[in-house]
Amino acid sequence: MNQRNTFSLLLIGSLLIACFSCKTKDYTKKIDDKVRAEQIKEMKFGMFICWLYSTFYGKEATPTLDKDASYFKATACDTDQWCKVAKDGGRNGGTHPEMKKAQLKELCTRYCPIEFFWMDHSRGDGGLSHKETVEWIHRVQPNCFVGFNTGEAAGRLDLRERGRPGPIGDENAVWKKHHFKEGYDDFLVAEFTYPILPEHKGGADWFYSLPEHDKLCHPAEKIYQDYIGAEKYGNIFSIDVGPDYDGKIRDVDVKTLQKVGKYISGEIKLTEVK
Repeated sequence: MNQRNTFSLLLIGSLLIACFSCKTKDYTKKIDDKVRAEQIKEMKFGMFICWLYSTFYGKEATPTLDKDASYFKATACDTDQWCKVAKDGGRNGGTHPEMKKAQLKELCTRYCPIEFFWMDHSRGDGGLSHKETVEWIHRVQPNCFVGFNTGEAAGRLDLRERGRPGPIGDENAVWKKHHFKEGYDDFLVAEFTYPILPEHKGGADWFYSLPEHDKLCHPAEKIYQDYIGAEKYGNIFSIDVGPDYDGKIRDVDVKTLQKVGKYISGEIKLTEVK
């Protein structure tokens, strides 16, 4: 699997992230786990998109559905721009078990082969345990890697929310203690992600924050150095970006990721990379 022709965009919402690649013709045929792990590692770098109700709410947590929805004022959603920024940044480089099953079945059978699922446990397991979720997905997508940020350890993908580069089993590569999956031996690949927004007061982190934060962004040099770390340890690095009220990625994020892409391609170089 060549990284240049399989760059995958990580999309859609805050509860589930799926990477799609249309290069594999028969994705129901099981591939050896070790071979598949090496293919997954080749993905290296992608975008984690958060764009939902919280984008317009002004806070990280999504409000419950009984709230007045007048704050939700989406007028556009430029997914073409998201895809372009993702490519420029990587040059060469639920509530109910049956509902959850139905949603997973749709994703796993109606679209392309799915490289991996990023499962957010912040709202629970949806009535289907993590182990059962993995088994359900593997019925039709046996080569898909599945990971969970917290909760029951399951699947082959070790997720590190707000983490950093490092080998599988590295306690220093996780954000908080409850993100470390101790005593689980089936992980084959590790992924880490964090928001492109640095620490700030008020607003959100993973989603678009507030207009007064529109100039805040981690420097391209930090992101590139974490990309280098991901390469070193065979990790996947998913930088989180939150499109704004118009469904577009902020200018500062676009420029930053374009610069990261130039570092990756060698068009520009750092004088020193730690």
